[in-house]
Amino acid sequence: MGLVPARRRIRGQFLDEPLTVQGGRLLRVEGRGDLWLSPWCSGCVLFALSLDKDVLFLREENVVAWGDELVWEWGRVPGGGPALLQFRGTGRLVITAIPDDLVAVRVDEGDALSILSRRLMGWVGRVVAQAVSGEEVPPEDRYVTCAGVGVVLLSKHGNPARSDNKPAQPGHDGPSGHRASRPGLHR
Repeated sequence: MGLVPARRRIRGQFLDEPLTVQGGRLLRVEGRGDLWLSPWCSGCVLFALSLDKDVLFLREENVVAWGDELVWEWGRVPGGGPALLQFRGTGRLVITAIPDDLVAVRVDEGDALSILSRRLMGWVGRVVAQAVSGEEVPPEDRYVTCAGVGVVLLSKHGNPARSDNKPAQPGHDGPSGHRASRPGLHR
């Protein structure tokens, strides 16, 4: 087996920038052999996901591995939001998260879900995300609005894979986790 530094890919083109997560590089493994993976955050475990002709967006720091059968791109939520990896097609990937921390919230046509950026883990489907920018607000304290049709993946208390994560205090979700048309959906 050989290891080669992975590079960012945008609009089908590889860039001369390394694909990094939490300050470490992601590596491309070439050849045959056994590969052992482990989560890189305290209290996290690995989850294997299978996509079947799906489109999945995930925070880059939660992605551990994926197979060549998936088409992928690197990007960022517009407006200064978190960096994401987009996966399309049919195949498998491995993510890291704290058990029982992920929540899936359905977004229907005409609905909008506004959440703290640090709670957004990703989404499946035709969801459009936009960060609400504010120069005086740190990126992790900005809100992201998700609209369209799909399922938004949230962390109950903030993203544990980030080293600069500040988890929400119990009982204090702020105005995040609500739909504009139906308040009080997620607690």
